[in-house]
Amino acid sequence: IRAKGIESLKIRVKDPGMRDDLTILRQVRAEVGDDIQIGVDANQGWPVSLIDPNPKWTLEYAKRFADGCADLDIAWIEEPLDMHDWDGMVALREHSKVPISGAELLGDWHELRAVIERGCLDKLQPDCTFAGGLTVAKQCMDACAERGLHYSPHTWSNGVGFLINLQLYA
Repeated sequence: IRAKGIESLKIRVKDPGMRDDLTILRQVRAEVGDDIQIGVDANQGWPVSLIDPNPKWTLEYAKRFADGCADLDIAWIEEPLDMHDWDGMVALREHSKVPISGAELLGDWHELRAVIERGCLDKLQPDCTFAGGLTVAKQCMDACAERGLHYSPHTWSNGVGFLINLQLYA
């Protein structure tokens, strides 16, 4: 990985029993070392399950998980709670030493603005194909800059969505 110039990776954690997620992250950290940035996607914002149901994280579990991630120098935890659990995200963000990210599937400026104004996230990652297009995504980006929050476009839909989000990134 290092030889190819990769400096960062993201791992989705999804242990049905919620027992081995940190164990897997410890193993990955041991394998890649300290010079590769690791982000974690908890996939709780809007869980996608094709075979087995996703485990449903509570705020208490997310806090314990965040504590374990801090010990592993994890760069961010993405979507650790339901995307509309704004009070829970605020509480988690206040507790966590690891930045909390999300908003990939929020559907419009009103939701994004609420997440920003409430202080739910350290890093916003909306997909502009879901969040109202380039105009709304730029509005979100500007609001993040005003508040010192990180912004990173997110995409996972298809090639067209990737190109749209790439334009925003550019």
